[in-house]
Amino acid sequence: MTIILISSLLFVSLGSAILFYLIFSRYLLPKPVILEQLEFYRHAWESYYGRSFRLGEAGMSARFIDAILATIGRLSQFAGVSAILIEELEKSGLAINIRQFIFYHSLFAIFMGLFGYFIWGFMGIIVFVILGAFLPIAYLNILKNKRKNTLSKQLPELLAMVSGLLKVGHGFQQALDASVKEMKPPISYEFKKVLIENRLGISFEQALDNLSKRVKISDFDWLVLSIKIQRETGGNLAEILDMLAETMRQREELAGQIKALTAEGRLSAFILIGLPFLIAGALFLINPGYIGLMFSTSAGIMMLIVAGVLMVVGIFWLKKVVEIKV
Repeated sequence: MTIILISSLLFVSLGSAILFYLIFSRYLLPKPVILEQLEFYRHAWESYYGRSFRLGEAGMSARFIDAILATIGRLSQFAGVSAILIEELEKSGLAINIRQFIFYHSLFAIFMGLFGYFIWGFMGIIVFVILGAFLPIAYLNILKNKRKNTLSKQLPELLAMVSGLLKVGHGFQQALDASVKEMKPPISYEFKKVLIENRLGISFEQALDNLSKRVKISDFDWLVLSIKIQRETGGNLAEILDMLAETMRQREELAGQIKALTAEGRLSAFILIGLPFLIAGALFLINPGYIGLMFSTSAGIMMLIVAGVLMVVGIFWLKKVVEIKV
């Protein structure tokens, strides 16, 4: 026990020292002249694309971290999770790559395990490591859903702007470029990527297909399909876009009404899902010996496994009940 405590303290001290050094080298050391000159281009890039990047030297700390991240990248490719995580990170809009995400995710789980050890001992390590592994994934899903909803809400406005420019005589790509410059992220970033891919030699239809595959939203699928059909058969594109925008607004309004009507069911589902965990946490604090039998006896462990399986089935069932697709 003493050895583990000393090792934990050394690990925390080492992590704090590395963090202090990184902060010191990033913010307190004088910045080279070349980096100050490049600041102008950094701000110009960020203002146009709506995303940020950091300028810096490849010092010893940077090379050390790059070596760690490269190792993590190779391991993720070997484990077969690289493609899935890359897709999820792109959908969430986080400005980090897969190696950085796995690195931060692992550090967070380790520090959560240390925190749990200082509170509950070895049982706390298990609980808090699982919690530390779950929370970043949950946060990623929250960001992904938030970005998806924002894209769906911004699309009708963008289509209305493009349609208005088409009616006054602009070409479609010209109108799209002008409209995108007036929109805010994330939709401006996605359509800027379409325009950049087209300028680099990819056909406009293929760039739109890439957009549809990236966002995986049905409204974007309908938009891409409508544009491709219009380009092959002809027709009034401005009128088509107006009809699409109006349909999307009506669907958004209907989805809001359904969400309001199913609010009570979703609240009941959250309560039913969270109640067992709240009761278990309260018993841990009030009478640890009583709840500890669930984790220290074979019968208790079997009950936990059965309860966990039933909880998973119940969560999916409740989700299907309260989720109505429009």
